[in-house]
Amino acid sequence: MSENCTLFYRRRLPHLFMDNHPVFLTWRLKFTLPSHIVLHLKEMKEIHDKQTAPLSEEYGRLQSYAFHKRVFGYLDKQLDTCRELPDILKQSQFSQIVKESLLYQNGKRYSMHAFCIMPNHVHALITPYSNKNDYKKTLSTITQTWKRHTARQINLLLNRSGSVWSAETYDHLVRSESEFARIVSYILNNPVKANLVNAWEKWTNNWVADEFKEIMG
Repeated sequence: MSENCTLFYRRRLPHLFMDNHPVFLTWRLKFTLPSHIVLHLKEMKEIHDKQTAPLSEEYGRLQSYAFHKRVFGYLDKQLDTCRELPDILKQSQFSQIVKESLLYQNGKRYSMHAFCIMPNHVHALITPYSNKNDYKKTLSTITQTWKRHTARQINLLLNRSGSVWSAETYDHLVRSESEFARIVSYILNNPVKANLVNAWEKWTNNWVADEFKEIMG
């Protein structure tokens, strides 16, 4: 199964960008998903298409948005628990590269609110500095800069060349303060749900801005 085929569910995500709004981002290492995951995603997509075919365009869009959230939840769970997947980001020499890259332009091109570096993927919550007309371009530039820089450094340590990250990045515009709080908690508790630690503070690859630590109690 090609990389393009495994990412069909992301390329159709409804994108919505607004001035100086926080965005929840997720991206993963480049690898072909195990066949059972790809098959389940395909089945989910077929069921969704069948159920939404008779719907109006407007209602269909709403259902599509909900569907993509379910797909994200399913895939994120698989990334957390599937032992067949690569996990080089568990090694501190690689996770440190990612951590430094995420924080390098914090306060300059974006505000970094929270992030978690998992063994094979990364979650981050940021607010890019841009106006509405440049928002999507700015966000793309930020994520591509992260990927390009970290891939170069990781490849140097591994003495290899080629892609390190999957081409696609999941992005979700945060629309309310309550959603913001839920996403901060989701990000930082990811290692706990994956049974890597028993408390979010124990995961050394978690980071949260001081002003949002109270969200975690």
